[in-house]
Amino acid sequence: MDGGKVLARRYHVARRGVDGDLIVLRQQGWLSYDATETIIGPRGEKAGDVNAARLGSTVKFDGTQARVLSPGNCEVILTLNRDGSWSMSTKHCFDGAAATLDERFIPVS
Repeated sequence: MDGGKVLARRYHVARRGVDGDLIVLRQQGWLSYDATETIIGPRGEKAGDVNAARLGSTVKFDGTQARVLSPGNCEVILTLNRDGSWSMSTKHCFDGAAATLDERFIPVS
């Protein structure tokens, strides 16, 4: 908070087998984000086919997009959409796997 004003905003994704949150703080050309997501695989919860992921960082923001490249070729791209939602794409971020993630987070009121 800054002088009683909340600076961070929360966004959410929910679809079959996926539930997650994205917290975003934008200030003066920088973007801080914290994303969490739980994914239930095709075998279901009872079979233990559940994965949880968390990513976060502070990066330069050009007004519409932020790109993070971490060791191990983990790449995160955050894009601010015209409707106020955020798209988040990842490549090679989870246990070195080639798995990709592509989500659209909607503002939470």
